Amino acid sequence: MDPVMKSDIFFFITSIAVILVSGGVLVAIYYITRSIRIIERLVERVEEKVVMATEEVREIGGGIKDSLIYNLIFKKRRKPKIKT
Repeated sequence: MDPVMKSDIFFFITSIAVILVSGGVLVAIYYITRSIRIIERLVERVEEKVVMATEEVREIGGGIKDSLIYNLIFKKRRKPKIKT
C-alpha cells in the first residue's frame, strides 16, 4: 500500500473517532447540566421548607415558654440588685 494512502486512511479513521468522542462529550455535558439544574431546584425547595420549619419551631417554642406549666417548672430567676 502506498504511504499516502495509509496516511489518508489514518486521518479518516482519526476524524471519525474525534467526531464520535466530541459527540459523546457534548451529550455528557447536556445531561450533567440538566442534572445540576434539577439539583438546584431541589435545594431551593429544601431551603424553603427549612425556613418554614424554623419559623414553626420558633412559634412553638414561644408558645411553650409563655405557658403556665413551663413557668411553674422553670421559674424566672431574678437578677440580684447591686447596691452602689
